Amino acid sequence: MRGPGWVGYRAGKVCFVVAVVETDQLCRSLASLKPGDRGRITALLGEPSVRHRLLELGLTRGTIVEMIRVAPLGDPIELQLRGYRLSVRKAEAGVVLLESA
Repeated sequence: MRGPGWVGYRAGKVCFVVAVVETDQLCRSLASLKPGDRGRITALLGEPSVRHRLLELGLTRGTIVEMIRVAPLGDPIELQLRGYRLSVRKAEAGVVLLESA
């Protein structure tokens, strides 16, 4: 079942991402949050180098993340997690899957 568009599997739901498209509210990307929304990280997908960098920045499974704001041109986005604020590119945020917190 790992054909084109396959990205991840979470709680019996398969999430497909083409750009940033959601198939289920239980499985959504960090890039899809609006300012003030919160979520709990369930998985990090994508290339190993990107995943490693995001893990080093504190984006680990179980962490609650809040979207603070989006830059005027839409990229980067500012997040709050673990008592600090972090700015990441939307492309990087797109590989982080969340559930509602």
